[in-house]
This record gives sequence, C-alpha cells and structure tokens, in this order.
Amino acid sequence: MAGPILIVGDRGIGDMVLAHGLLQALRAQEPDSPIDVVATPANAAVAELFPEVRTTLVLENRPGRLDLGRRLALLREVKQGGYAQAFVLRHYLKDALLPWLARIPRRVGWHGGEGRHLLLTDALPNSGLPAHRARQLAALAHPAGAEFELLEPRLAVPAAGEEELRNKQPELAAASDLAALCPGGVSPRGKQWPAAAYAKVADWLAARDLRPVIVGAAADREQARQIIAAASAKEIADMTGGLSLPASLALLARCRVLVSNDTGLMHAGAALGITTLGVFVKTEPATWSPVGANAHWLAPASAADAIAKLERII
Repeated sequence: MAGPILIVGDRGIGDMVLAHGLLQALRAQEPDSPIDVVATPANAAVAELFPEVRTTLVLENRPGRLDLGRRLALLREVKQGGYAQAFVLRHYLKDALLPWLARIPRRVGWHGGEGRHLLLTDALPNSGLPAHRARQLAALAHPAGAEFELLEPRLAVPAAGEEELRNKQPELAAASDLAALCPGGVSPRGKQWPAAAYAKVADWLAARDLRPVIVGAAADREQARQIIAAASAKEIADMTGGLSLPASLALLARCRVLVSNDTGLMHAGAALGITTLGVFVKTEPATWSPVGANAHWLAPASAADAIAKLERII
C-alpha cells in the first residue's frame, strides 16, 4: 500500500533498536514510502539514527497517564501526515487509539487485550507470536505465520556523538584499548548482575591490557561506585550520566567488548557490531538476547562463567 507509514513505537532504547528489522523490511517492501516513528524522549535519538526514518514524533509515554493534551497535539500532526499504514508495536489500547483516531486506512498490530484488536484492520494472532522480540516486530511486515529472514539491527555512530566524545573525553576518544561495562538498567531489581561480579570481570579485562569503562545513565552511578570499590584495577573510567546517548554510542564503538545487563545499551552495542556479552538475571534471553554477528549471552552466570565466555569470544 503506497503512501507514508507511521510506526507507533516502543518505550525503551533496546526496544527501538530491535525494531530496526521491521523498518528494514518495510523499506524493502515500500521503497518510496516515507517512514515516521512515534518515539519517547528516551529512544527518539535511536530512531533518528536509522536511515529508513524520515521524521521522529516525540511523545512522553508515562505509565498510568493519558497525557491528553500532548496526545491531541500529536493526533493533529498525524492527521496532517496523510499516512496510508500504521504499525503498532505494543499491546496497549492507547497506542492503537492514535492511528484509529487519525483514520489511517491500514492499522497493523498484534491481537492484544483491552479491545485493542477492534482498533486494528490487521490484528495478527498472538498464537503466531515469534519468541524473540526483534522477530515479533519484524513479523508485522509479513503475512501471519510466514517465514522470513530477520534483518539484524544496525547502528552507525552519529557525527554529533563523535564530536561530544572528543570534546568531553579526548583521552577516551583516542583510546583503542577500551572494554565497556553496563551494570544499570531501567529495572534494577530484576535485571542487575551483582557489582562484585562486574568487579571481577573488570579485573580480568585490566589484566589483559584492556581499560574498563562503565557506561550508563546517572541513575547507575551508585552501581558504578560499588564496582570501582570492589575491583583491584585502578584505571576504571566511570562515564555513567556523563554522556548523551549519541556520545555513549561513539564510546561503545571504540570498545573491544561490552559486558552488560539486559539494557538498551546492550542492544545498541550489538547493533554497532562490537563483541557484546549480555548477562541475564531475570528477563528471558529467548525474547531479549542481543542480536548480531558478535552478540552473545549467558543466563544464569557467575563472574567465572562470564570470564570463561569472554576468553572464547574476544
């Protein structure tokens, strides 16, 4: 169906990275149809890096809040966009409402609860839902139950991120011996690997002439502090909260390896093509493992397990 395409996106950085397979499939099917993405403030910067995306429409999606004023303003934007198709990535009624109210002719999503399927013209059955999230999203571009090749997410470092990294951290920007640790995450109680385990991995990396650098948000600083306190290695750089997402991507791209909880930066590292080891504590790797030629995961894992895996993949 020719005409502009709207993606009503997911919430997190990792979710947006995993949606790249869907975007690539749609571009292959509709090469002349522009693709716009409804994103959150947290992951809009990721959507903007995909060459398939023309415009990012930002909507703060706060749990339990309808945010009626902003949604009405967004609805006006969407109505003016002349979209022929919309793809709804989450199982929430309020996400499906936007393309329905905008009268987008074709509205595709998974058959979910809350009467959401009544707002879709193409509701794919949950019984056909693939296991991995990246494949779930890409399946929206294909007939229900069809076999298809999943195109791996790919990220390129933005020029603005390179410039920020050089300005803020010239030493790291010039380094070639970095190894990243990402101990944070939006659900720390469920996803965080212990700081003591990260400290042992940091010491192992340092013993192999790799400089550990801790990446993440400002909320991860306490975890970073605990890792540094528990480690014997003296040169561990703490970049938690110190860089924007584009600059964090520039830093990751310089790293030999990334060891991470199940976080958005884990998926970003894999999409950048660096050797990535995801450590899963609670979430299901069959659904959320990193995707890419150099992507690996462990669950459950001790520090010794992670080090043994690193010996094989670095």
